[in-house]
Amino acid sequence: MRTFRHLALAAALLVSPPALAENAPDEAALTPNEAEITKVLEHHMAAFDARDADELMKDYADDVVLVFFGQIVQGKEAMQQTFQSFFDTPNENTFEVEISTVEGDVGVLHWVQNRGKPDAMQGDDVFIIRDGKIRFQTTTGVGPLEEEE
Repeated sequence: MRTFRHLALAAALLVSPPALAENAPDEAALTPNEAEITKVLEHHMAAFDARDADELMKDYADDVVLVFFGQIVQGKEAMQQTFQSFFDTPNENTFEVEISTVEGDVGVLHWVQNRGKPDAMQGDDVFIIRDGKIRFQTTTGVGPLEEEE
């Protein structure tokens, strides 16, 4: 898993079973479209980790819609502003993110924020990806994270 440092917005922008590896896509079984979605999600995670809003925008369609925690962001320009503002804000949160599901034109990133801390939580970002671009994204977060013993 990759570890990301971001504010709580990352949870909003990014409730799965604990055994995440069991849900990871089997690359050999992916259709060409699902392989393309996996490639977009991998690029998305790398650009997000680098806190590079310009690079991140390469993943989004011009008319993208993001729905998260009662807010709606529409269009690539609004997404650019949202991410840039977020990246410009210092923070100490950590995120572990991995691709948990890819099927058809849907990709899911599962994340855990601040594992091992009292404010730990987990969630999923769900993406609709067509023609190599994210068309729709939504986020669900649940806390606190209950660690298995």
